[in-house]
This record gives sequence, structure tokens and C-alpha cells, in this order.
Amino acid sequence: MAQRILPMERRDIIRRLKLGQGIREIKRETGKCKQSIRMLRDTAVARGWMDQPELPSEEEIRRTMDALFEERSHQLDQIRDLLKTWKETGYTYVVMTRLANKRLKSEYNEITVRRYVQRHLRLQPTAVIRRDFAPGEVAEVDFGFMGLMTVPGEVRPKKVWLFSLRPCFSRKPYRELVLDQEAQTFFRCHMNGFEYFGGVFEKIVCDNLKAAVIKASMTDPLVNRSYRMLAEHYGFLINPCLPGHPEHKGGVERDVQYVKKSFLPEFLEEQREKGLEIPDYLEAKGSLRKWEREIDDVHEVKYIGQTPVELFKQEEAFLKPMPAGRWDPVEWRVSVVGDDWRIQVLKGFYSVPYELIGQRVHVCLNSVQVTIYRDFKPIAVHPRVRKPWGKSILAEHGPKRYQEFLQMTSEGTRKWAAFLGPNVVEVVTRLLARKGVDGLRPARNICGLAKKFGRERLDAACRRALEWDTLNYQSIRNILEKHLAEEKPVKQEESFRFSRASDFAKL
Repeated sequence: MAQRILPMERRDIIRRLKLGQGIREIKRETGKCKQSIRMLRDTAVARGWMDQPELPSEEEIRRTMDALFEERSHQLDQIRDLLKTWKETGYTYVVMTRLANKRLKSEYNEITVRRYVQRHLRLQPTAVIRRDFAPGEVAEVDFGFMGLMTVPGEVRPKKVWLFSLRPCFSRKPYRELVLDQEAQTFFRCHMNGFEYFGGVFEKIVCDNLKAAVIKASMTDPLVNRSYRMLAEHYGFLINPCLPGHPEHKGGVERDVQYVKKSFLPEFLEEQREKGLEIPDYLEAKGSLRKWEREIDDVHEVKYIGQTPVELFKQEEAFLKPMPAGRWDPVEWRVSVVGDDWRIQVLKGFYSVPYELIGQRVHVCLNSVQVTIYRDFKPIAVHPRVRKPWGKSILAEHGPKRYQEFLQMTSEGTRKWAAFLGPNVVEVVTRLLARKGVDGLRPARNICGLAKKFGRERLDAACRRALEWDTLNYQSIRNILEKHLAEEKPVKQEESFRFSRASDFAKL
């Protein structure tokens, strides 16, 4: 195959030919093959360059030789249109070579196909626009897989991921090694990053393919809603890159590769020297911080001439201030209301209005509160249960006779009494604790007196009944009807009288 020769080298060969040098001598002095020199000699003679006093220009030589190559036939000319289609589609030259050899039943190598495409199929190159970012304007986030590591308390090695939040101006990232890519981890890393920088950036560019939580946020409105709540709290704008276009956040992509190629190999070698084939997770965290201080923070950024630390000092003043408090991460779930007008979320049961039985509701949970939505309108608010399978049931969510049903049980009667007053609670507790006689019915009837006489009077009557030790329904009702709770206490012995009249013996 003839060698590819530059226009300036061709012009020198023509000059040597005009001076009378032979092909063998030119080959020895220039290193070019005889076939190329002979082809150039024949072209120079045909074009009359050998008879002209001046040498042709490099541009004229290039145009002439390119036209000559265009005129020559090549087997790949048979699939020229296909090669163009494959190239525009984005096939690699390796794939294009395999497809070409199958169609032509040839054995071309990748270099031949590459040269043919580049010479004969002059495709429009893709232009890249490099943006200049203002201080505090944009930061990019991404996860990168770092391999398996041993974690304290875990029997098997765990997958470890690198989270990187990289400012586009200063190139000084916040990095954190984590054990998953869950939503709560993703949100926590954001908050840790903002606290590390001492401020918030105007926009955050996130991925929607590689990190599972971000992929979910683009397709699941619930996770997306949580991320938006985080953005509203800290005051930044979410700017997700398009699927399949990691170049939209190329800075953080390069940062992940930088850590994997610069920090990780050295750390793995240090671990092997200690006899650890699988690296330690906690040691990796410490070594990463050391590598950042000693290598990353002090290296000079290409085409800038300053270190990331020096650039961040310029950017720090442009960051948005941090909010007053740390964001309480929320989690969104979808649940179906059961026949018992309850939903089950994260090992907890919460009531909703019974009219919603069988319907889907959205649930927003933070560390202290559970808010239930129907069509994203709040319909119930509960404190978050702390014990597994705990319950938070509101009576007003139940059917119309639910309150009456509760009052027919011992536990319901105790709750009812607690609403009426401490003395009522004491009377009810003693009645329910009696042995041999069921005290549920009199206890429930005593609580029912509050409907006629009011909570305050009932509690006072129960106090008087406790003083007299007359814990029964009729006694407490008499106290209420005769307003005995408002009188001074009567001694026990003075309360007795004969059941017959005084003149009964005279009859």
C-alpha cells in the first residue's frame, strides 16, 4: 500500500526529481516508498510540473493528488452509501469493518476502512461549544461505582459508590463514599455538600440514567416531588440532562473517572500491602480525604493556571446563603386504603376517612409527621409511629357509630374517661378492675352522664363518690341531680337515718 505523504513532503520530492535524483536515492534520503515516489513522478510529468521554473504550491499538489485518489476505484465504493449511513448513525469503525467484510466477503482491517471513510466521506464534523460558567452558577452531581469493600458489621463485601457534587467554575468537588443510591442517600449527600461549601449554587445538573434515584425522579412524580421539595428548601434550580447525554454534565463525569484512575489504584495497592485483597470501607473514606488535600486541591487546573482551592475562594462569595434549618428529608409512597380505613406505610398504620376505602392515596413521610393526600390535597395528618407496626387512628375518620363502638370496649371506655377528667378515670379504673362483677356497663353509663351534666360536673361528682366510697352509677347520678358535689362533705356516720317514721312504734 502506498504511504500517505504530506503536501510539503510531496513538494520536496518533486524538487528532488527536478534536480535529477533517482527514485532509489530519494527513497534512501526521505524514507518514502518507491511506489509513492513513482506515482508522484508520473503525476508531475503529466501536469507539466517538471518543465515549469517554479515548484507547484502545496495546495495545488494536494488538490491534484486528492482528485487522483478519487478517480481510482476501490472495492469499498460498492457500499459507499452504506458506510456513510453507518457513520452518521454512530457505528464504530470496528463495527463498520465487520459489516463491510460480511457484505463484500473481504478481509479489510479497521485502519483501511477508517482511511477510506475519512478520505472519501467528508462528513460534517460535530462542533462542541465550551461554556464559561460564572462563579456560583452551576454544579453537577453524579454517582460512580468504586467496587466492593468490606464494611464493619457486614458479613459480605458491599458495593461502594462515589457521590460527587462538582462546581463548574472552581472544579473543587464535594465527594462522599456511600453504600447505595437510594433517595434518602441522594438527598443527604446534597445537604452535606451544601454545608461543605457553606452555600448553595444557582443550578444543579443531575443525571437521570446512571443513578437509580435520579432515573426514578424523571419517571416517577413522587420521587421528583421530593427532589423539588429539597430544591425549594435550599433555593436551587434542578436542571436534569437529557437521557443518553452524559456530556451535558461532563465535568462531574470526568471527576468520577479522575478519582477512579488517580486515587483508587494507589489506595488498592496500599490495601494489598496490608494483606487486604478487598479494601476497607472506612479506610477508603479517610484515604480519599487525604488524597484530596495532598493531590487534588493543589493541582493546577488545565488552561486555567490556578488550583481548585484558589478558584473556590473566588466562587465562595457568589454562593446563595444557606437556609435557617436543615431540610427534613421526605419520602413519598402510594398506598391503598383497606377495609379498616387504614393504610400501611413503612411498618406503620394510619387512618384516613372511611369514605376512601379501596382508593389510592399518596403519603408524604418525614422524620416526625405523616401527611396523606388524595389528588395531592391533604386529607389526614398523623404523628409518625415509632414502634414497628404501631398505629395512629383518629376516631373522626371512622364510620358514624365508630365512637359508640369504641365506648363498648374496656379500652374505649378508658379513653373516653380520660377525655372527661382525672376523677372519672379513677372511678372507671376501679370499676373495671373489680373481680367477680363486670364493671364495663356501669363504667360506660357513668361516662354517659357527661352528655347531660357536662364534663366538669361529672368529674366533681366522681371526686365526691371517691370520698364517700360509693362507686356506682346510681350514687353518682344522685350526686349530680341533687348538686351534692357543690356542698361540704358530710361525715359518714351522720348520713345514716331510720327507714321508718319516728312515730312508727305508737301505731
